[in-house]
Amino acid sequence: AFDGTNLADILKERNIKSFFAGGFLTNMCVEESIHEASQIEGLDVYALTDGCAAKSPEEHFAATNGTFPLLCSTCTCHQAASIVRSLVTRDGVPPALMGNIINNSRAKRASLALRNTIGERRNTFLQAARHSAYMKMVEQVPSNDLPSRTRLSIATLLNYYPEKEEPDEAGFDPACPIFMMVGSQRSGSNWLRTMLSEREDLAGPHPPHILRDFFPILDKFGDLENEENLHILVDHVCTFVEKNQVTWLDKHGRPVKFDRERVLDVAISTVDIMRMVHKDKDIHQKYYLIAIFDEIQNLNAIACDKRTWICKSMGNSQYHDMLLTYYGEERLRYIYLVRDCRDVALSFMKTPVGDCHYYAIISKWTKLQR
Repeated sequence: AFDGTNLADILKERNIKSFFAGGFLTNMCVEESIHEASQIEGLDVYALTDGCAAKSPEEHFAATNGTFPLLCSTCTCHQAASIVRSLVTRDGVPPALMGNIINNSRAKRASLALRNTIGERRNTFLQAARHSAYMKMVEQVPSNDLPSRTRLSIATLLNYYPEKEEPDEAGFDPACPIFMMVGSQRSGSNWLRTMLSEREDLAGPHPPHILRDFFPILDKFGDLENEENLHILVDHVCTFVEKNQVTWLDKHGRPVKFDRERVLDVAISTVDIMRMVHKDKDIHQKYYLIAIFDEIQNLNAIACDKRTWICKSMGNSQYHDMLLTYYGEERLRYIYLVRDCRDVALSFMKTPVGDCHYYAIISKWTKLQR
């Protein structure tokens, strides 16, 4: 982009402070342009990790995860859009937030979180689009028909993506049922999950137990109505999944990385819509975690080009009431696994973890069935 051109002079003449690089090839033309741009004083350089491509996934991964972080900030196209919108409305952005944007590529390359440090909620594009879609839908429903309004919002708006209002035949469908496995350990859940994941329409990643592990410590994150605290929770959960003992892979076999800003936007707008729909219920802060869990599963299904997903975290049924409020009867589905308790005991006795005596194993199995 710079060799043999006057692009550097143009950037300086027009006082351009931000430079986004994408294109083909990731590890050649894009990388060279980023290297040259990083030498220009005062220029914030961003590499669009999903806006460029190489001849092989390995070459692309090596550049975006190895070379680029040494030269500039990396971001997705979705994150770049958020940055650009903030820069376009620079005069109306709080100084603390603008400072985060300007200093990001030099001092804060490790994080692209566009946080408002005074904790006020941003009226995001996604939230505005969802609310607009909701109002258009409810105009077609009689004012006294609350169940229909609830059904419309739960089935569609809780997973509403403005850029994809109608699902493709083989693509992710935000209104499609999702599945939870229920049962005891050593009941063949991993075996079943692996088989079901081979379907063309169902994503079944190995589960880090998000709800089980984060609900007990949720109060440690403070008031989740404060966006900064919520952003920390989002980052912890995303990192927890990305570091899972069995790596989540997209349809090209690459590790799935989650857009923290998108997950944050979805969590905020989803809970806001739920509070608007379920005025008779207490939509408390725990629903933020369910919204984060749901969006992570959705993004993985999108990365795998699957229509919907299944979660093998067997203990999710203990949060059934909240899950039912979140997904609604039309979307929430359970697969109940029952294996003969004698087989369960023999299987457990061969593993290095858990109870080892058949009486303790069968007692726990019996309690779970009740």
